[in-house]
Amino acid sequence: MHVICRSATTPPFELNIGIITKFYFQTLPAPTSVVNWVYEIPMANPNIAANAFSHIQSFALNASVIDDKTGFGVTPSPSSFHISGTYHGDEATFRSKIAQEFLRTLPTPSSTKIQTLPWLDSLVDMWGSALPQPLSGYNAHDNFYAKSILVPETIPLSPSALLNYFTYLATNGSSTSGWFSELNLLG
Repeated sequence: MHVICRSATTPPFELNIGIITKFYFQTLPAPTSVVNWVYEIPMANPNIAANAFSHIQSFALNASVIDDKTGFGVTPSPSSFHISGTYHGDEATFRSKIAQEFLRTLPTPSSTKIQTLPWLDSLVDMWGSALPQPLSGYNAHDNFYAKSILVPETIPLSPSALLNYFTYLATNGSSTSGWFSELNLLG
């Protein structure tokens, strides 16, 4: 595996290459339960989408609400945000603390699903069907090209950048071109 980084701070913007030679993993016990949640939030126009995402970005940086128990992703389309995530805590805390702040300034969701599931059932729910576990011939993979942009916590996406992005999405929607974008917070 190769990791290529371009320095944005070191003139003349040198190309730095890193090669990963070892991975270290620490396994942890599976949680007894996980709160899976999904919101479908309609976005009438790019201004509403930009303001909504600005709130989501601020929410993700709010340490009084967000911690390492929460992870979620936003998949925008020209007309809605599909937001799904997990919370590794109890459903009552999720509903009273996290969900309330998350939804505070967003348009009313057109659909909501919040459920507490055992660990393995949570994975199946996120996958959308039974998890493939063949003993041989495993081929559950996808070929894709990805571009990643990481935004520093100290300099979140600006209102104008968000408006430009959502205007582009509204006029060049992903449904006709085969591309999609996903914006994630991984806790």
